[in-house]
Amino acid sequence: EEIIQSIPVEKLLTETDAPYMTPHPFRGKTNYPKLIKYTYLKMAEVLDISFEALEEQVRKNTFALFKRTNI
Repeated sequence: EEIIQSIPVEKLLTETDAPYMTPHPFRGKTNYPKLIKYTYLKMAEVLDISFEALEEQVRKNTFALFKRTNI
C-alpha cells in the first residue's frame, strides 16, 4: 500500500503476467489477466478514488507510455 501511495497517479501502470501473484480472494490459484479487476479495486481503495477513475487514469497512462492519442 505504501508503494502505491508513493507513486503519482499519473505514473501508475499495471501488468498481468504474474502467474503466482494471484490477488485476494484467489490466493493459491493460478493468476489470469481477467483478475486484474481485483488489483484495481484494492489500488482504488488505497488511493481513495473510484474504480472507474483509476481504470481511466491507468488507461491514459498506458496510452501516454506508448504515445497513443486515440483514447
